[in-house]
Amino acid sequence: MNLTVKNNKIFYDEYPDALARLYSSLTSHRGNYLVVSAKPGFEFIGEGSPTHVGGASHGGLHKQDSLVPMIATGTDSSPKHLRIIDLKDWILTLTD
Repeated sequence: MNLTVKNNKIFYDEYPDALARLYSSLTSHRGNYLVVSAKPGFEFIGEGSPTHVGGASHGGLHKQDSLVPMIATGTDSSPKHLRIIDLKDWILTLTD
């Protein structure tokens, strides 16, 4: 997952927030699961599924699949963390 630990903090590089995302996928509902993530630039496809040649696809752990551009104007504040789960509270503060 290409992560490092420094001063009791986890730093992610190519796979942002990978541990929390894996945990979430394994505990979202009951069952036995096998989680597979394709190598960057590749994806698992089946008959009738869309392909994204050379691009990202849905659900991957790599930053190509995880990070999206966002532009916000009229504020000097920024989110404390760039995880999608953390953006909601920041966006709500902008609407106050």
